[in-house]
Amino acid sequence: MLFSQMSLSYEQLWCQCDGNATAIPHSVLLHDQVRVLHEAAQEHALWYVGVVLAVYVLGMVTVVVRSGRMERHSALQAISFCCSQTAAALRRKTSRT
Repeated sequence: MLFSQMSLSYEQLWCQCDGNATAIPHSVLLHDQVRVLHEAAQEHALWYVGVVLAVYVLGMVTVVVRSGRMERHSALQAISFCCSQTAAALRRKTSRT
């Protein structure tokens, strides 16, 4: 980040650099550290969502396999309805863009 784009006065920059004119201000260092933390958090969030969805699907498969014929038929209908609605929503979304 260029110093001219920052909203700090020269006095604030001087204080943040501890009087060293060639140093990087503390606010710039903190901003870079926060950016790195956010990138790592996004990756962990995607892994968390993937694991939760996998466990959910595994649980649904277990319930459908262990249930009786009528319950299995009802569950498969519900799953196919959800999948078709999701596919239709994705098609609508991609057709708009």
